[in-house]
Amino acid sequence: MNQSLEKIIDFLQQTWKLSVEEKALLDKAVKDIESEMAITAFKLDQTEKVKHTTAILLEETINELEQKRKEVEAQNRELEIESSLERVRAVAMGMHNPSEMVEVCRIISGQLEFLKVKDIRNVQTAVINEAKGTYVNYEYYSRHDRLLTTEVSYKTHHLQEEFANQMLKGAGEFFQTSLSGQEVRDWYEYQKTTNQFADSFLEEAKTLNYYMFSLGPIALGLSTYSPLIEEEITLFKRFRNVFGLAYRRFLDIQKAEAQAREAQIELSLERVRAGAMAMRQSAELGQLIYVLYQELTKLDAQLDRCFIMIVNPENKGIIWWLAGKEGLLDENGFFIQMNQHPSHLMYLDCWQKRKKKWQYLFEGKEKRDWDHFGFNKTALAKLPEFIKQDMAGVKKIHLSGSSDTFGSLVTGSLEPLEEEHQDIIKRFTIVFNQAYTRFLDLQKAEAQAREAIKQSSLDRVRGQIASMRTTTDLQRITPLIWHELIALGVPFFRCGVFIVNDETVHVQAFLSAPDGRSLAALDLPFDSSELTNNLLKNWRKGLIFKTHWNKEEFISWMQSMVKEGQVPNTETYQDASKPPESLDLHFVPFAQGMLYVGNIQPLTNEELDLLRSLAETFSIAFARYEDFRKLEMAKQSIETALSELKAAQSQLVQSEKMASLGELTAGIAHEIQNPLNFVNNFSEVNSELINEMEEEIEKGNLDEVKALAQDIRENERKINHHGKRADAIVKGMLQHSRSSSGLKEPTDINALADEYLRLAYHGLRARDMSFNATMKTNFDNNIGKINVVPQDIGRVILNLITNAFHAVDSKKNASPSSATGQYEPTVSVATKKIGHTISISVRDNGTGIPEQIRNKIFQPFFTTKPTGEGTGLGLSMSYDIVTKGHGGDIQVETAEGDGSVFTIHLPI
Repeated sequence: MNQSLEKIIDFLQQTWKLSVEEKALLDKAVKDIESEMAITAFKLDQTEKVKHTTAILLEETINELEQKRKEVEAQNRELEIESSLERVRAVAMGMHNPSEMVEVCRIISGQLEFLKVKDIRNVQTAVINEAKGTYVNYEYYSRHDRLLTTEVSYKTHHLQEEFANQMLKGAGEFFQTSLSGQEVRDWYEYQKTTNQFADSFLEEAKTLNYYMFSLGPIALGLSTYSPLIEEEITLFKRFRNVFGLAYRRFLDIQKAEAQAREAQIELSLERVRAGAMAMRQSAELGQLIYVLYQELTKLDAQLDRCFIMIVNPENKGIIWWLAGKEGLLDENGFFIQMNQHPSHLMYLDCWQKRKKKWQYLFEGKEKRDWDHFGFNKTALAKLPEFIKQDMAGVKKIHLSGSSDTFGSLVTGSLEPLEEEHQDIIKRFTIVFNQAYTRFLDLQKAEAQAREAIKQSSLDRVRGQIASMRTTTDLQRITPLIWHELIALGVPFFRCGVFIVNDETVHVQAFLSAPDGRSLAALDLPFDSSELTNNLLKNWRKGLIFKTHWNKEEFISWMQSMVKEGQVPNTETYQDASKPPESLDLHFVPFAQGMLYVGNIQPLTNEELDLLRSLAETFSIAFARYEDFRKLEMAKQSIETALSELKAAQSQLVQSEKMASLGELTAGIAHEIQNPLNFVNNFSEVNSELINEMEEEIEKGNLDEVKALAQDIRENERKINHHGKRADAIVKGMLQHSRSSSGLKEPTDINALADEYLRLAYHGLRARDMSFNATMKTNFDNNIGKINVVPQDIGRVILNLITNAFHAVDSKKNASPSSATGQYEPTVSVATKKIGHTISISVRDNGTGIPEQIRNKIFQPFFTTKPTGEGTGLGLSMSYDIVTKGHGGDIQVETAEGDGSVFTIHLPI
């Protein structure tokens, strides 16, 4: 029994007086209670067991539900992450140009925030260029909602350099750093000094944290205001993996864009090449420069102007060709003389060093000084006023250039050009350098054409004036000058000649109207006007005279001519309703007067040089006309004398030729005597040998007969050889004596000169046995045969050599002391090839030519020989043969008493 119940029963029995029956009832009641308690205890025990089992099952269920919840949350998180990554993939695949990389950064930033990454500052991609020491940042700042693309130099701060170096180690590299406190402020202040975005939130930020993953030359980075936990770093790494797709897309687009860009650049370069090949005149270079400017602007270069600067290595001047927004210029190619301005010296330095890429900032006082100098003291002053104002109005200009053989291609822009455009300028410079070769070829061809036109024009002037015989022929002067100025390309409003006559103290002016008709023939006294006074003063000094008239001065002159009776009325001289607003008068001197050209603007130096050549030619030709003008005073007698003179001239020419032939006869006889002697001698020997051979035949001595026959054959060969030699000498004589065919043929100049040297010497020896002289030759064996008329050139060489022999003989005869051997007469003949020209020089140490007659030696009929001994046609004929017949010239160097050198120059 339960001990507690026993204690209760004992207590009741002791306290209460119970009967047996009551005790029995009490015992029974206690037992019932005990029984019930036992049952209750059992039930309770079972209940506890059930509760314990239930609790265990419930805990297991809760744990299982929690695990399921976590798994669901993880799956949802993964789905969210994958969804975010997919959004990044979609944006990456939708990229169409590299600049859209910033949009990828913005999407990554937004998805990281969606995935509960807090305190994001920016997401960036950095494309690293190790060669330049920079990286291009494509970045998105979340709190500022700003998309930026910035090129950053990573060499300027240790933090950036550490980051770049870590990334350049290769794909998979990870860079992490954190700044706190003052470090954040310092970084913020540094960024404000650069072109990077200065994040104002850094003023209050406690930390700044960078997490950068490398994919090779590109990095994906994240910066935050609070440090990331490991799970967040791992999450960002997954975005790095997806970003690789964007990077590949980025590279593909870059490559495609680069190929398209390269094709665009090549097309522009080809247009420049085509423009160069299409040039037909050097003046079209301005058009090519404009094409170049247009093509550069098509390639997105924000240019103000484009310049081609062609350097002259000799004088260090620079010719500027320019193009800009104003379009093609009417006049281009402005010469800038050597000067000490810093920009000019910079251009020269870049050209000398052949710098392929250079930049120069042109601003402030330096630019103002150049504008003042360039637009006032150089050819740039000719630029239209609005262009000069536009160029001077720009306060600051960035010059970008590339230099090559010709000079430099220079562009001017308001902002510095990007590296890509500098590279493009370099490529355009190379192409232009090739085009410049075409320009030089055209210039050379034009110069040759101008020279040909010039020579043709001068020849026409000579021919026309040489044909003038009377004073009435002078009316042909003005149309002649008018036509030749047009042919030479010299601009003019009026033209003519002013002939100075010191005998009459008058100036005769023959003027042409703009249409070419003869305008007037004026007869002006020396002191008739200020114009004639100035004209005479400059003519006597041999100077070009230039002056300027405005409209009023021109009208005043015209009216004065009418008043003085020089012209009948103003309408004859000039339409009074159309006088020139401005007239520049140019007078170019020649021996007999001044060549006049009036133009609406001053002529250039090159044009004045052409006028000088025309004036000189006019002077030479006009000198002949003057001779005929003097003869006009006795017209009838001159006509008779002229016909007689023509007959005499023909006889003299023939006489000169016969005299030349006569001088050669003795020499030829001497030359032919030698081979004839050989022929005679060998003939006599053969007769003797034949006699001996007959004797040996009779004796039957066949061996001796054969030997004698061989000797006879050898002698016959020698007879034939010397017979042909005599034949060649005779043919040469006949060739010299007969008229020239005028046909050029390949001729051995050395052999020709040597032959005529010997013939001339022996000819003189035959006439005068006391004559003796030393002969020297120095022939250039590299000359070979050249195309000449051998009879004509032979006559020239013979004439010069004969004159040389006469000169040394005259000096010997005039110096009695020569007999003692102090003077050795010497004549030298030499030939030499110089480029495309050969020279034949005849030198003597004879009497030389007196200074007062040197300019007459080539004139027809001029001679220093006594009457009857010379016609005066030898040198004149020689001069015509060389210059007119062969396009060469004859030069004379002489010193009276020391000898002379006549040099013939013939083109090959």
